[in-house]
Amino acid sequence: MKRFTIFLVLFNTFLFVAGQSKIDFENQDLSGASVVYNGSISVISNPVTTGINASGYCLDVINNDYAPIKFSNFVIPAGAKATYPYAKLKFKIAYKSFNNGTDLDYPQIDVFSSPENPTLSDAEKLGSINSAWGSHVSDSLVWRTAEFLFSSSSLTDIPEGILVLKLAKPKCEYLLDDIELIPSPTNNSDVITLFDFESNKINDAFPTINIYGEALASSAVVVDDPVTTHSTKSLQMSQTDYNQVVAFDVTLPSGENLKNYDRLYFDRYSTSTNYAQAYIFANDIKIYQDVSGYPSQGTANTWITKDYEITQNVPDANNFTLKIGYTSMNSGSYLIDNVKLHRISTGTGEKTLIPFIVNCYNNYIQLNRVAERIEIFDISGRLLLTRNNVAKVNIHQFTQGIYLVKAFINGETFLSKVIK
Repeated sequence: MKRFTIFLVLFNTFLFVAGQSKIDFENQDLSGASVVYNGSISVISNPVTTGINASGYCLDVINNDYAPIKFSNFVIPAGAKATYPYAKLKFKIAYKSFNNGTDLDYPQIDVFSSPENPTLSDAEKLGSINSAWGSHVSDSLVWRTAEFLFSSSSLTDIPEGILVLKLAKPKCEYLLDDIELIPSPTNNSDVITLFDFESNKINDAFPTINIYGEALASSAVVVDDPVTTHSTKSLQMSQTDYNQVVAFDVTLPSGENLKNYDRLYFDRYSTSTNYAQAYIFANDIKIYQDVSGYPSQGTANTWITKDYEITQNVPDANNFTLKIGYTSMNSGSYLIDNVKLHRISTGTGEKTLIPFIVNCYNNYIQLNRVAERIEIFDISGRLLLTRNNVAKVNIHQFTQGIYLVKAFINGETFLSKVIK
């Protein structure tokens, strides 16, 4: 049995909090990334912090001939596809430069779960992502979100391995950031359902509001689901003016508050391909809002599961108003169903003093020996970054506050709390 040791650093012991797998490059190192062949990578300052990616740093990839990039710190767990605990792999990508290439538009990305020395065989290939960006002219230095659904894999069982991404273009330069596994909203005991409308009656009404307190020009009522294989009932939001949203009154289980959750899900359906600005708030705190433009909200006549990270500036409240809508729409309707939250998991370990020292000073968390892996969480358990084979981690990008540190050393797991 693995041994868990909780160590003390000027503070009391605490509960171990697990987080989902995520890699970013804010620590200005490669986070275990390397090129398998035919390319090079480096961490650079993010050249475009507007749009969907405000990170300070990102990974720059120079692809000289279909170069695969492996992420040794990013483990894809094994599991049956039908019951896999993660819904998708998600990351941000941007086209940067042609690198003497001529075939630059609508690239495919192949996704692999491979051993440390990848063969990139069919047994390792999970599937592909189509059109990671569009035209290299219009999408130059424009961050896009790329997603691979595990349910779309050609494999019946997802093999355990490290993540490998291979852009199917002979030459180009591009950027990567914020690579993460998104928990499944169905195959996961840490997901709770807020609203599925199955116990409601047809034409039951839910409140709607104008986000600026102006004239109400919308309604939300329970209707029959147009796709009977999806569910029996759903909520139809109809509007005749801008800035209209559904205002769900949410009460969480006793003793919990919104800061105990890290992701929001809901299903969305429309008879047309809406290009609209999403608006998702908890009370007056933004969970998500499209920063500019009018992105597609999904394929017409298809139920699509949307997911959004819940930041830790949300209300520390058991009861709140969850506002979901598309403020740029002045007419039309869409359906919402299966509104859910993913709970941050917790567990406990043995309480034994750490056999070495850890401290935090001058924007660094410092151990006095090298750890095989260090993971840093915020106080609510959200995984912020992971570093391999280091004794010191740069946390200059973190705000002042309390952070949880998990270190893996010689087969043991040590836990601590530090203050920046």
